[in-house]
Amino acid sequence: MIFIHICIILFATHSNESLNQKVGGIANQVLQLLPAYEKIKDLKVSVFSKYSKYKPNTTRVKIYNIQKFSNIQKFALRTVNTIYFYLRFFITVKKLAKENPIHVIHQQNYGFYLMGPLIVAKILHIPILVKTPADIRSHMIHAYLTRRHGIITKMLIYGWFNFFKKIIIKKIDFIQALNDRIYQDLISLNFPRENILKLPNGISLDYFQNIKKINKKFTAFGYIGRLEKHKNVNFLLHTFKEYLKIYPSDKLYIFGKGPEYKNITTIISENALDQNVVVFGFENDKNKMYSNIDVLINPSYGEGISNVILEAMSTDTFVIASNVHGNNDIIVHKFSGLLFNPHMQKELLEQLFFYKENSKAVQNILLNAKNEILIKYEINAIAKSIFEFLKTKLH
Repeated sequence: MIFIHICIILFATHSNESLNQKVGGIANQVLQLLPAYEKIKDLKVSVFSKYSKYKPNTTRVKIYNIQKFSNIQKFALRTVNTIYFYLRFFITVKKLAKENPIHVIHQQNYGFYLMGPLIVAKILHIPILVKTPADIRSHMIHAYLTRRHGIITKMLIYGWFNFFKKIIIKKIDFIQALNDRIYQDLISLNFPRENILKLPNGISLDYFQNIKKINKKFTAFGYIGRLEKHKNVNFLLHTFKEYLKIYPSDKLYIFGKGPEYKNITTIISENALDQNVVVFGFENDKNKMYSNIDVLINPSYGEGISNVILEAMSTDTFVIASNVHGNNDIIVHKFSGLLFNPHMQKELLEQLFFYKENSKAVQNILLNAKNEILIKYEINAIAKSIFEFLKTKLH
């Protein structure tokens, strides 16, 4: 085999946003992987996306935009759009396979959207590599805590993951596990460990080399991400209110949108936090976010591998994160950041005060965090690891 040809499926992007925008961890990770893939001479990549404006630098990377409708809200039309996407995907992949062998289909998630690529892979006899962003239990808890999911959707998710554990997982050839908890979850489901690629998300330092911190007379803390219940932003706001009793000049900037937006703004208003807490909504400009915040706070109840934490570590932004799987795979307490119990306000307050009162330790932690990125999470090394894994498995 002279080269490896990967087909990446990126279906779950938002209907009115392009791959160039930070529409979520999946799209953001693919966007950073593609330039790294372009550097591997024996690799070809075809990306199938609903909305992508990525401009490849080499003919070995090809983008196939498949778009039928835009800004779809009704369930019936979304279903039609999904069916249309996978029909076009199947036709295009079949045509490509005749002209040029396809060695693997890489699906970026293991939710409902896995069925389309899996069916295509089996019909065309192409191995499939599936990335699992979270272990099944965490994924289900996330679904139940998400407000935008109604009771019927939650029942469907429960049914899907039971079906996945019993049937679907046996049809998958290879799985990428982002952290050790996911890896152990797969082992417990009797998935062959030799077919598991244990590898986290990566980060491109090139994206952040021009970000410089803005000098301020106060400390700016920040939250970046979806405003959903499982992200635990309410807890952060109530804790920050107590923190302000000691450091009343400091600020909290919230970047994000989601179903908890109204609830969050209500808490800010009812607790008279308007002068210290600012909600900016979705922000695509990473320079604006990371140049303005000194400390990233991630209070989530669970993560796969947080791209936002990796971004913060890459921009000399101090990280204080909940001590949960995904976060504690990246952060070592008091070495590359600070960890706290997401249910205990006292613990978060202790970490906030530690940051304010231990400047020398903070500088050492920032340096360690940057080194961790270079050693473990640099995107070119991550891309090469995926390539090398496939090279040993595909004959």
